[in-house]
Amino acid sequence: SDPAIANCVPFNVFGTDTVPGNVRQYVSAGQYRGFQNTQEDFLAFASGDLWDFWGAGPIGAAIGFETRKETFSGFIGPASREDRVIFGNIYTPTPEKSYDVTEFFAEGRLPLITDQPGFKTLEMSGAYRVSNYSNIGVTEAWSVQGSWRPIDDFMVRYTRGRSVRAPQLNELFRGPAQTFVAINDNCSRPVIDATANAQTRANRNANCLALGIPSTYVDPNPNTTNPGVNGPNPRLREEEGTSQTFSVIVTPSFIPRLEIVLDYYDITIGNVINTVGAQNLLNLCVDQVAINAAACGLLQRDPTTFEIRNFTQGGFNYASQRAKGLMTPQNRRRKIKPFAALRPNGRWRCVITPSASPARRNA
Repeated sequence: SDPAIANCVPFNVFGTDTVPGNVRQYVSAGQYRGFQNTQEDFLAFASGDLWDFWGAGPIGAAIGFETRKETFSGFIGPASREDRVIFGNIYTPTPEKSYDVTEFFAEGRLPLITDQPGFKTLEMSGAYRVSNYSNIGVTEAWSVQGSWRPIDDFMVRYTRGRSVRAPQLNELFRGPAQTFVAINDNCSRPVIDATANAQTRANRNANCLALGIPSTYVDPNPNTTNPGVNGPNPRLREEEGTSQTFSVIVTPSFIPRLEIVLDYYDITIGNVINTVGAQNLLNLCVDQVAINAAACGLLQRDPTTFEIRNFTQGGFNYASQRAKGLMTPQNRRRKIKPFAALRPNGRWRCVITPSASPARRNA
């Protein structure tokens, strides 16, 4: 007999009260994982009022420099029954990863007219920031704004800008975790033949052949789940957003501390980082007119049977998103002696056109 199992005893796996303590201790294990983020930051800036050339008020300006280093790591504690853990490999430690960024920025405010008929104030302002990331390169963000207040109780404001969000370190490098997903293989002959859309069917035929998958390929295990990982994508690029807002602001003098704002906004974000599942990766890979090499690169097939043997689900520069609409936040601040203040507020929002579309440039 095998000495490794000589002392094994049977137990009832249905329920916990039926399992003796020593048996429960033998068949269970404890394991833990954690993540650590650190940031080192240095910021220097100068700001102040400059000259008043035409009596509308001094020009305001600010310039600055910032440098940061971001560090990320993940760890997994040892299992208490290391030699008998079956699924202890579902999480992978993340070795320390980092990037650094150097930024220069400038801001300015230019008063144009003050205390003239029809122009209580008229001014423009702007901001600019250039960032040099060690992993994604140079990015730029900016904004311009103009505001006109004809009387004390009323103001209109227009803002236009461009913003950037760099991918986070955990999106780029976190350790993969094992998973299993059912995939309908778009390159399997029965799946292609059953595709209703003629263009998609033609795309699948052409793209699967271009990937080296024969036209006679049939998924040998169509009703089983495929193994893969939820993991990082080190090829992610930055998200890029453009926005414009037009605001009407009313602060009626006959109702103290009341502010009514009507905002029209139009925001578009490109290269949006979304988590894309294995099936969507396969759809992106072969369903369009041209092969999406980035999506295909996250799917691995057996070189002999062509069956999908592994995949990585994670962040992907998948789509652009746009939203525009109206929003009216309203606030009123009222002092309540001897306490600080009561601030009742309300908000109404009308989204006109939320939309999303596949990105033309994917990570």
